[in-house]
Amino acid sequence: MKDEVHAAITDPLKKRSQMRLALLADDWRDLLFPGLDNERFADAFAQTITFALLLARVDGIHLLGETYYGIAQKLGKRHLLMGQAFAVLTSGVDDELDTIETLRRVIDVAELNDLDVTPADAYAYLYERFLATYDPVLRKDTGSYYTPIDVASHMVRFVDEVLQEHLGKEWGFADDEVVIVDPAMGTGTFLVEVISAVADRVGDKLGPGTREDFVHDLVSKRLIGFEIQVAPYAVAELRIHGSFKTRFQVETPPKARRFLTDALADPNHVQRKLGAPYRVMEEARDEANDIKLKVPVMVVIGNPPHVENAKGRAPWIEHPRRGTSMPRSIASRPSIDEFRAEGLGRYESDLHGMPWYFLRWAAWKVFEAEQRMPAGVVAFIVPSSVIRSRAFSGLREYLRRKCKVGWVIELTPEGNRPPMPTRIFGPDVGRQLSILIFANTDCSDEEEAADVRYIELTGTREEKRSALEVLKTAGPGWQRCNSEWQAAFLPAGDPVWTSSPSLGDLMPWRSRGITPGRTWVYAPTADLLHDRWRAFLAAPTRERRELFRESRDRTLHSKVKPLPGFPQAHRPLAEEFIDCPEPIQVAYRSFDRQWIIPDNRLLVMARPPLWQVRSEHQIYVSEQDAHQVEDGPALTFTGLIPDLHHFCGWGGGGVRPLWRDQAGDVPNMTGTLLDHLSSVLGLSISASDVVAYIAAVTAHPGYTRRFKYELRQPGVRIPITAAPTAWNDALTIGHEVIWLHTYGSRITDPTMTLKRSERAVVERFGIKCMTPVRSLPEQISERLAYDPETQTLYVGNGAFASVRQEVIDYTVSGRRIVWRWLNDRTARPRNKRRTSELDDITLTAWSHNLTFEFLALLSVLTGCVLLHPKQEQLLDEICAGPLISSSALEDVGVLPVPQATTKPPSSAPSNSSSLPGS
Repeated sequence: MKDEVHAAITDPLKKRSQMRLALLADDWRDLLFPGLDNERFADAFAQTITFALLLARVDGIHLLGETYYGIAQKLGKRHLLMGQAFAVLTSGVDDELDTIETLRRVIDVAELNDLDVTPADAYAYLYERFLATYDPVLRKDTGSYYTPIDVASHMVRFVDEVLQEHLGKEWGFADDEVVIVDPAMGTGTFLVEVISAVADRVGDKLGPGTREDFVHDLVSKRLIGFEIQVAPYAVAELRIHGSFKTRFQVETPPKARRFLTDALADPNHVQRKLGAPYRVMEEARDEANDIKLKVPVMVVIGNPPHVENAKGRAPWIEHPRRGTSMPRSIASRPSIDEFRAEGLGRYESDLHGMPWYFLRWAAWKVFEAEQRMPAGVVAFIVPSSVIRSRAFSGLREYLRRKCKVGWVIELTPEGNRPPMPTRIFGPDVGRQLSILIFANTDCSDEEEAADVRYIELTGTREEKRSALEVLKTAGPGWQRCNSEWQAAFLPAGDPVWTSSPSLGDLMPWRSRGITPGRTWVYAPTADLLHDRWRAFLAAPTRERRELFRESRDRTLHSKVKPLPGFPQAHRPLAEEFIDCPEPIQVAYRSFDRQWIIPDNRLLVMARPPLWQVRSEHQIYVSEQDAHQVEDGPALTFTGLIPDLHHFCGWGGGGVRPLWRDQAGDVPNMTGTLLDHLSSVLGLSISASDVVAYIAAVTAHPGYTRRFKYELRQPGVRIPITAAPTAWNDALTIGHEVIWLHTYGSRITDPTMTLKRSERAVVERFGIKCMTPVRSLPEQISERLAYDPETQTLYVGNGAFASVRQEVIDYTVSGRRIVWRWLNDRTARPRNKRRTSELDDITLTAWSHNLTFEFLALLSVLTGCVLLHPKQEQLLDEICAGPLISSSALEDVGVLPVPQATTKPPSSAPSNSSSLPGS
């Protein structure tokens, strides 16, 4: 039906009936959903018809014995809004759509009583299965994932306890002053659980005979649900109506406050009146807007859509404040501005997600919209990034200022893509999720940080749900969080950690890595890039566009400045005909060097400052400062410009160059830092020494294990020893770490015992190719062919020895280094992102160069493994000894660093002079 409707309204040669459909789409947009495109209207049409018929079937309406208008009339007696929506959509067009009649006949004979779930929840279960099959892309785009009943039940019970203990509402949700909103009610899970809580409370206090009056009062006056999608709205109707008799043993209330509307839309927006056929829908829309603007709300609870990159979908909230900022307490509308933090503009895009739009709306509605009643509770299921990510520093400060108390329940502390048995929302939901519950009271003070408590639930899905059942607002397991305004919602960590300066304190200028926007510009060999370029040039312009994968920032006709150190292109890519610019090596992933075409026309964000400071002296420090580092080294080092995802292959990350200039004269450190360290330690300390020290302390799994708890908030801290002996020991180790990470290309060892040579790295550890690789592996298995007894690693028909087990298992935040390196050098790489047919031009043969590069990789990782015990012992000694704390650096004026030092160096004049290796 969706496809049939979409074809009809987009047909340029529309029939009269199709014109009616097109006009209907316009009316639907004007009335309910401004901005709804044709495809989404077709989807809304199909889902409305389907679930209206399902509602009618459940209500006992004979689908085959009635006209569509008759079905609508009878349906409207219990489901007023759905009845009119069905009448409007089928008026005059049903005879032109064959699928409607087919659907009516199918639903009329469907057996809905055989589902293996309780009757009250059968339809939510049905919808979850339906959407996963019907349109998995829509499911992802709308963030529509079913909230487990026991999770919703726990949240409702927990908020009920908060209302009693912190807001003085003795009967919790049953108190007649408590107005509740679920702004994205989906299939009604939270609404049903609130009704259940009230029914149980009243039954216990006053007896079962009083339930009906209290439940009717709740549903008709105080319990409000908003939903933008028609199908889950209809399922909520089915579910709630079914629950009244089967679960609550009460009659269905004659009126309810559930609305088909967008909670985030501007309620002040004037929409045109469409006349009598739409009267019921117009009245519902106007009542919903009136609630958004005028009705005091004490509780907002729910599971908002988990959609990232939602910019443009909530203009009322996204729109920035104008003029002088108003005090937080008198904001007339919710703006995402209140969730922003000064100096963190680079992370601002992370705020443009549906969970944060809904959280901002909820906080405004409960804590700000009604000054005569500022006390209330917001309880949401949200991505766990809010707990620790720097992007949400301003959001955390807002909640600490606006609220008196808060609880943070981390549901998936195992990390992103946790093991299947631990996923509390089921196997389809692999992201990290948490429950936030924040409460304001009449005596809250915005200058006193909220008392925020934290707990994490571990174990299997069943164990987590069992833990939720017994969790109370006060009890064992809760830990108090750091009270600093923007600090993570995590307990205070190791004193060594909290007192140590951050990497950013020591190396202030940070950039992101290269963002190419297309994968085919990277390859394991330069020859492969030449092959792809020739295929690109051989294609006509229309096909070039598809091969190139145009974007907002780069098209075939883009005219851009050249990369620093490279010549200007003379024509756009649409007209290009000359040979490929000579590829250069870059740091594709940690320990994985690949090749790139150094042409700014190809790169969405090339990060010119990184190219400007590229030289034989440069060392780039690569970090994962947006997500938790899970294992392996906390930092990696390279002499080549890193990719955006260099550190571990996903989630982005930061790059901090050692030098701010090509000559290596201006360090990415302040002179006051180097002077102070030299004074305290009684040594002459250079910027290169500091980087070597950082490498020794952080680039090993011992660091990640020791600070695993603290690293849940992204960002690395550096314990700085005040003991000269420990400092010198760290330099010795750190020089070798950098020598290894850079494949012998960077040498800071004053004794010159580490030769500046990749061959020296290969020769040092005795890894050898015992049998040559004669043919390129078509694909590698998930488990590498390895004999631990002989320490032999097999690649195709080749063999390498002696390779330690620890080298095979080496990971950087979950990325298997050896496996990934080999996978990228097969004819058909597994799990490889693909953006163009040019990506299909892959390696066809294994070369002696690949053998040498693989020996180098194995040797580098062997050297790192051998250093790990020394690094872990050194870290223990440093942490047990005297330290130079961040507060001590503040006392002498080293911190905070001047704002100018966090900025990239000024642009050098563009020229065509070549840099080494270009």
